[in-house]
Amino acid sequence: MTIKFKPKKIVSLLLAASLAVLPLQAGRAAAAAETTVSTAATPLSTFDYFSKVYPKLNDPNHVYKTATYEDIVHLFESQGTYAVLVGGAWDENTQADIGFINEVAKDYGISTIYNFDTKLDGDTLQIADTNNKFAYKYVDLVNKYLTNLNIYDKNDPAHNVSYTAKDGSTVTANKIEAPFLFVYNKDNKDALGNSAPIVSSLKDSKSWSQFLTNETLDQTKVDAYKADVRSVFAKAVKYDTINESEYIKAAFNKNYEGENPGKPTIFTQADGDLVYEHVTYHQLKEILSSDGNYAILFGGSWCPNTQAVIKYINEQAKKKNINKIYLWDTKLDSGVTVGVPNNNSGNSIKDGNPHTNDELQVRTTDHPYAKLYVDLVKEYLTNIKTQNNTAEKPTTISYLDQNNTRIFGDRLQVPYLFTYNKTNKDDSGQPAPILGHIELMYSWTNIQPDFVSNGYADGARYNFYLNALDKLFSRLEATPTELTAVAPTSATVNDGQITGVLNKSLEYKRADEPDYKPVSGEAITGLAPGTYQVRYAAKFGYQGPTVPAGASAIPYKPGQATEIVVPVFTHQQAAPTGLIGVAPTTPANDDGQITGTNSALEYRPAAAADYIPVNGEAITGLVPGFYDVRYAAKEGYSASPVTRVEVPAYGEQAAPTGLAGIAPTSPANNDGRITGTTPALEYKLAGVTDYVYATDVEITGLVPGTYNVRFAAKEGFKAGRAADVIVPAYTAEQAAPTGLTGIAPTSSANNDGRITGTTPALEYKLSTVTNYVYATDVEITGLVPGTYNVRYAAKEGYKESPVTDVVVPEYKAPTGGTDPGPSTGSNSPAPTPVSSPAPTASAAPVTSAQGNTIIASKTAVATTDESTGVTTASITAADVAELVESAKKAEAEGKTALLEIKVETTAKTQTAELTIPRSAFNAVASGTKAQVKINYANVGTITLDAKAIANISGAKDEGDIHIRIAKVSLTDEGKEVLGDRPVYDLTVKAGDLTVSSFGGGKAQISVPYKLQAGEEPNSIIIYHINESGSLDNVRGKYAAGTVDFVTTHFSQYIVAYNKVDFADVAANAWYSDAVGFLAARSITSGTDDTHYSPNASVTRGQFTVLLLKAYGIDADENAANNFADAGNTYYTGYLAAAKRLGITTGVGDNQFKPDSKITRQELFTLLYRSLDVLGELPASKNGPALSSYSDAGQIADYAKEALQALTASGVIAGNNGKLNPASVSTRAEVAQVLFNLLSK
Repeated sequence: MTIKFKPKKIVSLLLAASLAVLPLQAGRAAAAAETTVSTAATPLSTFDYFSKVYPKLNDPNHVYKTATYEDIVHLFESQGTYAVLVGGAWDENTQADIGFINEVAKDYGISTIYNFDTKLDGDTLQIADTNNKFAYKYVDLVNKYLTNLNIYDKNDPAHNVSYTAKDGSTVTANKIEAPFLFVYNKDNKDALGNSAPIVSSLKDSKSWSQFLTNETLDQTKVDAYKADVRSVFAKAVKYDTINESEYIKAAFNKNYEGENPGKPTIFTQADGDLVYEHVTYHQLKEILSSDGNYAILFGGSWCPNTQAVIKYINEQAKKKNINKIYLWDTKLDSGVTVGVPNNNSGNSIKDGNPHTNDELQVRTTDHPYAKLYVDLVKEYLTNIKTQNNTAEKPTTISYLDQNNTRIFGDRLQVPYLFTYNKTNKDDSGQPAPILGHIELMYSWTNIQPDFVSNGYADGARYNFYLNALDKLFSRLEATPTELTAVAPTSATVNDGQITGVLNKSLEYKRADEPDYKPVSGEAITGLAPGTYQVRYAAKFGYQGPTVPAGASAIPYKPGQATEIVVPVFTHQQAAPTGLIGVAPTTPANDDGQITGTNSALEYRPAAAADYIPVNGEAITGLVPGFYDVRYAAKEGYSASPVTRVEVPAYGEQAAPTGLAGIAPTSPANNDGRITGTTPALEYKLAGVTDYVYATDVEITGLVPGTYNVRFAAKEGFKAGRAADVIVPAYTAEQAAPTGLTGIAPTSSANNDGRITGTTPALEYKLSTVTNYVYATDVEITGLVPGTYNVRYAAKEGYKESPVTDVVVPEYKAPTGGTDPGPSTGSNSPAPTPVSSPAPTASAAPVTSAQGNTIIASKTAVATTDESTGVTTASITAADVAELVESAKKAEAEGKTALLEIKVETTAKTQTAELTIPRSAFNAVASGTKAQVKINYANVGTITLDAKAIANISGAKDEGDIHIRIAKVSLTDEGKEVLGDRPVYDLTVKAGDLTVSSFGGGKAQISVPYKLQAGEEPNSIIIYHINESGSLDNVRGKYAAGTVDFVTTHFSQYIVAYNKVDFADVAANAWYSDAVGFLAARSITSGTDDTHYSPNASVTRGQFTVLLLKAYGIDADENAANNFADAGNTYYTGYLAAAKRLGITTGVGDNQFKPDSKITRQELFTLLYRSLDVLGELPASKNGPALSSYSDAGQIADYAKEALQALTASGVIAGNNGKLNPASVSTRAEVAQVLFNLLSK
């Protein structure tokens, strides 16, 4: 519901400040230099395999993702419900059907369909073929995971795949014919309780010709096929996706830990999302044959050498802003043998680690499919460099072709990391698709930064590998792109530049010079005008053998050059002035003019592309409108900036120009001015009705605000268009702070310097950084040496003060056995430092249990300024780290975690703000799934869920996290509209960046509230002030001394009261509370102004609207995909939203029947799907079983799951032991069901 107030929006009703509201700043001034992370856009490409190989898909935002053999095994072993399509681009029916399956999937809100091709190479290696040596790979996969695949008679050889086991028995599985679509859930059971992981499936498919009638696509045939697809997807309420980063981390960790028990693991949660994407062999071939720049890694989780480097490649790639490395395993099955128990467990070799299976290692001479590897290398990796091909006796991989000729290919070792562009040529014009490579065989043990090895520097291999990555990632493209030439700044100085060279291994020369010069820094500088050639310089790839001096460096030649022209210097011309637009003299409106021109100018209508030269002192023959006028370019001069001139219509006047608003000179705010006026003008304060005449030169005696100024009407002319001029409010100056002293750190660590004499009204920053942070009272601690800028922060009515520079000196060790004491960084007498007690270790988090949730609590350090009512608090990274460990422990035990940070406030606190170090906050987001609760005592609590935490953590500004709650007030005008109601301003900032939305995450807010005399709890509501200044209802309620609500974004929130009565709803009626609760929130309304009609029936359309409004789901406007009978009425947009979200699929044939009366089982099914989509299914399972109701047998199949869940959770309880599933629902019953959920 949205409420709007006139004549002014609700924004004007707010005094958006308490006694003092803190502006949020970026994190503390940097205490030490951090590793620089490139923010430049990477030139690497991303590859859309499905759009490339399926021309009929025709949707760049499709839902498909390839699954390798290892991927599909992992999916089959994962909890959740997944959509899977078996098929490949080689199959004409998959080609025909894949686009229609995609359309239906998106209708159901399915984000990913996993595509597994039984032809592991997309061409000839068909494991679903009895005649293939590797048929067991298919048969074991089906028999282990797809246990209810029973689509053909097992005795029909044409529809089955089999192999002979070691004991001589024949093992058989039904053959899946492409395309085969199915829904998978490993825990699914059929009606008899038997395992049935295939929830639903579709084996029938169509060729493209079967969709045609008279060579034209027949929509009826398409709709019939899509209906079959819908019947598959409709069997599941929601669909899950595999987190590829977590899966790859787990695969590497399992394989390493299985063979190295007790040793440190490879990946931790701190590694965050990975840059890797698994690709199939066919996908890899398509990438290598496509235009673009790619980073590719050959390797696998089974390989100890890949285990060694996989983490560090990811770390360095992210620092270079590389977000995609394609990962291909030369074992097409990744060494997985599904017939072995615990095949993905990573057991040790002695226990028969299944990942050591080499049967599909195509990088093996005379392997049945060695051709796949050899041909790949020979066709695409034509300039490959490996340790083997540079050895004294090179090692190759080979196979015999059909002519019995042996075909050879270079044998690379994994991990083999390389950058690639198929069209790249070196400086001599020779093809060189590999731009650089790394082939270093290290172990997870010896690559550690602190590894000690005889004859090597400590951590040598770690440093060798990082150096190799730096060199590799310095060239990610064939030729330099994103270069920009900048002209010299004058005609006599050669200081032209070429920018866009940072972090690229480039060299350059003038086109007429013989030799290239290396590029360094952010730009090539000191350039004269002319043509320059820029190219990637010669560089090294790195491979074994490794010696103490380093890895073997293998040269790569320079790349092809890009030419770029540094233009000559051109003088700037000022924009023209003194131009006047003159209205036409007749109603024909064709002789308007612009006067004050000269022949050096050019002009154009504002919407036109080309300029027209000006001749003479006026431009004539103009129609009304806006014109751009500028000085034309001429030799040595560029065109000037534009002056926009309005030519008014006949009888009209243009808006005045050249006006300036000047702030008042005192806090009285009554002597503001507008300068540049004439007596021909008139003005008024915006929002006031009448204009008054202006005075010459300036208007004086103005209060702050926006003024409308225009030419007054005169004979033959209407009043002109108004120009808005802002007169700002008075802001007083503040003097620079005094009495500040910088004190040196007390040790060589140089990290505990101080500035004394501070107050919370100050803010400070290191002089070399941008953002200020608030000072603490008495002194600022934990500072590194340097010059700090300290000033009074801006506040209401006052500007920020001038800066005082305070020097914190470096630590100086005591000499002569005595300590002269800390040096100071000011000219003031050195103070006598007051000794402080040594810091004590922070207490461990206080933990408690609430059901399945473990609550771990820490108390932040807080101070309150009693004069302003501002409480500022902070928590250390160490304290947060302890909370994170508590969360990890709880989650490892299968429990959920809530991390509580307590902030002590006082009775005078109006604004409370907590600062959390960014690194610590990020650790919560990446290392746990915990909620974070900020408990501002006496003020309120803010609880962020894991998704909201992750969204805040991902904010671009890398400053600390600031979470603030402030009590603010309504103006007198606001109180007239809403009464004297509490208002809360909630803010989250990452550094200087306001995080206003949580990316689908939620925050639970609880603020204290005492019911006023006569108030009923169910009529307490919460309004949110939206961007347009209107009021939106927020889901929330009063609960025993607090008002609690849930929001997906932060803004200002009003606790309001809105009691709604109906003549036909008695106060003692069983549904009275429910109706009052919903009506107060405008979720429901009466059938007229005074009646609710509680016993009236409810239609399907009416309930859908009620349901979506209850949970804050907006209607879809102008939705292209809706039910055929959705019409154009109040429920149309809500039906579209329900369909899009998967809340309803209709009754068949794309019909919803919105005007039909809704039965109880229909109602509960829609309700259940909504709660599931929102992630709000009640957790309680204490209610009765469905079978305990005497009419349970009357429940339709589609509704059983919903009614079972809702009865078990107590949402519905039935009547006299019955659920009455086919009965029509009344308005009172609907209200009570929604009330039961929303009021909990």
